[in-house]
Amino acid sequence: MKVKVYKKTKKELFVEIIYILLIFQIALQSSPNYIVSKVFNYVDDVVALFCLIYIALVFLSKRRVDVDDRKILIVYILFAIVGIAGSVVTKIQSPLTCVSDLFTCSKFILGYLATRLYFKGCNPNLLKRSVSTITKLLVIIFFVLAVHDEFMNPFFGIFDYRMFGKSIELFYPHPTYLAAACIVFLLVLATTNGPENNFIYMVMTSAIIVFTFRAKAISFVAVFWGLYLMIDVWKIKSKIIYVVASVILAGYLAYDQFNTYFMSKTWSARAVLFTDAITVAKRYFPIGAGFASFGTNMSVVSYSPLYYEFGYNYINGMSKSTAAYLNDGFWQACIAQFGAIGVVLFVFLIYLFMKKTWNYKIQNVGATRYFSLIALNIYLVIASIGELAYFAPYALLYFAVLGIVFDENDEMVSRFGEDI
Repeated sequence: MKVKVYKKTKKELFVEIIYILLIFQIALQSSPNYIVSKVFNYVDDVVALFCLIYIALVFLSKRRVDVDDRKILIVYILFAIVGIAGSVVTKIQSPLTCVSDLFTCSKFILGYLATRLYFKGCNPNLLKRSVSTITKLLVIIFFVLAVHDEFMNPFFGIFDYRMFGKSIELFYPHPTYLAAACIVFLLVLATTNGPENNFIYMVMTSAIIVFTFRAKAISFVAVFWGLYLMIDVWKIKSKIIYVVASVILAGYLAYDQFNTYFMSKTWSARAVLFTDAITVAKRYFPIGAGFASFGTNMSVVSYSPLYYEFGYNYINGMSKSTAAYLNDGFWQACIAQFGAIGVVLFVFLIYLFMKKTWNYKIQNVGATRYFSLIALNIYLVIASIGELAYFAPYALLYFAVLGIVFDENDEMVSRFGEDI
């Protein structure tokens, strides 16, 4: 295993610092040290705010924006307008709470657009030179700790026992966040794969994700390696086969969890939220109840009046003091807060991201880059069933890295065209 250290430019060093801060933010939020916990509670907010300021300055300077990114921005602005309209009409939450929720829900798009604009025309090896080395070092450390906690007396807490092993979380407050960090590692390793070969690091990262025993994360690993076999090993050319095979594989692995959440006759918080989200969407058709009204983090922080109406304040895990399940699904929030129009717009937004990935040619950007981006898009859709996904704390980092990869890909395509 080789770990190559690059001499970094200021821009590359900047990427590495932000990357490390966002990777460890959720872990350090749970620190027993009050000051550390409070400081890291706002890291993504500060990063997102700077992203917003930078995007505004770019548009004020009338710099040309990529056509695909203009479409993504327009669709998201329309989506946000629907949420604002719902907030104004229903007046369920205060204006300040609604603005806070708008900002929180927009972090993923801010991270994506800021990196797309800032790193446009970047070195195609930006990620390799900035974060590949630290990613490999972190993978080694995480892997050693994960193997220890899985098979020996653990250093860190064990969340629960699933399938055939312990659901590890290391220094994160929940296995989902450990899996989220490792999915970023896997994306970075795949997109920076080259002559030095990151294969062993990708295998180690996949093992850590499996040790979390989250069905959605395991589905991602299965899709990732399934696409690796189809694209890089078997050289299958049909993109339709990639998607169909990935959906079938992910669906098969996640079915039991989906059945438990939504189809089981036993009580399930996610199923209750989904049913009530549809009720809210019907009541405030077609624009929904507006920001911070249902299913998002801010709807929990400023406990929504709708929760009192549905009697959640009497249910353990959904009451104001025990609200562990209220922000446990993206589509519940999307349906209730943004209504029918918002759901259609967000589905179209997902399509635009997938289309952007889809349009790259393997011979231009490389097989591992191509299949890792498809796997990430599919994972986010799968994850959105059982967690906030696009509105989650890790979404800013996911989409910031995605934006850099797209920038690198565009530069590679541009250079490929010049060589022809």
